Amino acid sequence: YMAAGQAARIASEMIGAGKSPSTPVAIVENASLENEQRIFTTLAGMAASSMKFSGPALLCVGEVFAVAVKEDAVADRSMHARTYVQIGSR
Repeated sequence: YMAAGQAARIASEMIGAGKSPSTPVAIVENASLENEQRIFTTLAGMAASSMKFSGPALLCVGEVFAVAVKEDAVADRSMHARTYVQIGSR
């Protein structure tokens, strides 16, 4: 859970072991809390992206996170649409 500080080493070791630098990565700070933040990147960009967080963060690596990027974008649009409808209906 505190892996963000080790992101450069982890990425380097994974790439060195044969994982593609373009492998999708999700970095989640303060998972499940009200102030949760997410960044979607690649294994090659994981170290630089993890520096944007100061709190506890999860490093999630794998192809499934390419799908998560799309679902996160859809959820954001859906949330904005619901907000718009609520404001428009008043």
